Amino acid sequence: MILPWGNRAKDKAEIGMAGSAPANPRIKKKFIVTFIVSSVLWIIIATLIHMEVIDFYEISRNMVAEDAMRER
Repeated sequence: MILPWGNRAKDKAEIGMAGSAPANPRIKKKFIVTFIVSSVLWIIIATLIHMEVIDFYEISRNMVAEDAMRER
Protein backbone atom coordinates (compact mmCIF):
# COMPACT_ATOMS: atom_id res chain seq x y z
CA MET A 1 0.00 0.00 0.00
CA ILE A 2 2.83 2.38 0.72
CA LEU A 3 5.13 1.68 -2.23
CA PRO A 4 3.13 3.72 -4.80
CA TRP A 5 2.96 6.84 -2.58
CA GLY A 6 4.50 9.85 -4.26
CA ASN A 7 5.88 8.06 -7.29
CA ARG A 8 6.40 10.28 -10.30
CA ALA A 9 7.66 8.93 -13.60
CA LYS A 10 10.59 10.65 -15.24
CA ASP A 11 9.77 13.15 -17.96
CA LYS A 12 12.00 11.30 -20.41
CA ALA A 13 12.58 7.55 -20.12
CA GLU A 14 16.18 6.38 -20.12
CA ILE A 15 17.37 3.55 -22.37
CA GLY A 16 16.80 0.20 -20.68
CA MET A 17 14.35 1.62 -18.13
CA ALA A 18 10.59 1.27 -18.10
CA GLY A 19 8.79 4.47 -18.96
CA SER A 20 6.83 4.18 -15.73
CA ALA A 21 9.93 3.77 -13.50
CA PRO A 22 9.85 6.37 -10.72
CA ALA A 23 12.35 9.21 -10.85
CA ASN A 24 12.95 9.01 -7.08
CA PRO A 25 11.45 5.88 -5.45
CA ARG A 26 12.30 6.97 -1.85
CA ILE A 27 12.61 3.35 -0.68
CA LYS A 28 14.21 4.24 2.69
CA LYS A 29 11.35 6.59 3.61
CA LYS A 30 8.76 4.02 2.52
CA PHE A 31 10.54 1.31 4.56
CA ILE A 32 10.40 3.48 7.67
CA VAL A 33 6.71 4.34 7.16
CA THR A 34 5.88 0.66 6.58
CA PHE A 35 7.77 -0.30 9.74
CA ILE A 36 5.91 2.29 11.82
CA VAL A 37 2.47 1.37 10.45
CA SER A 38 3.03 -2.37 10.94
CA SER A 39 4.44 -1.83 14.45
CA VAL A 40 1.41 0.20 15.52
CA LEU A 41 -0.97 -2.43 14.12
CA TRP A 42 0.99 -5.22 15.83
CA ILE A 43 0.90 -3.40 19.18
CA ILE A 44 -2.86 -2.85 18.90
CA ILE A 45 -3.56 -6.49 18.04
CA ALA A 46 -1.15 -7.81 20.70
CA THR A 47 -2.82 -5.59 23.31
CA LEU A 48 -6.29 -6.80 22.33
CA ILE A 49 -5.14 -10.42 22.60
CA HIS A 50 -3.44 -9.77 25.96
CA MET A 51 -6.58 -8.06 27.30
CA GLU A 52 -8.56 -11.06 26.04
CA VAL A 53 -10.75 -8.92 23.81
CA ILE A 54 -9.69 -11.29 21.04
CA ASP A 55 -9.76 -14.90 22.28
CA PHE A 56 -8.53 -17.36 19.69
CA TYR A 57 -9.38 -20.35 21.89
CA GLU A 58 -13.03 -19.26 22.07
CA ILE A 59 -13.08 -18.64 18.32
CA SER A 60 -11.74 -22.14 17.66
CA ARG A 61 -14.24 -23.72 20.09
CA ASN A 62 -17.07 -21.94 18.27
CA MET A 63 -15.77 -23.14 14.92
CA VAL A 64 -15.59 -26.74 16.16
CA ALA A 65 -19.13 -26.48 17.55
CA GLU A 66 -20.41 -25.10 14.23
CA ASP A 67 -18.73 -27.92 12.33
CA ALA A 68 -20.26 -30.49 14.68
CA MET A 69 -23.73 -29.03 14.15
CA ARG A 70 -23.32 -29.15 10.36
CA GLU A 71 -22.31 -32.82 10.45
CA ARG A 72 -25.57 -33.81 12.16
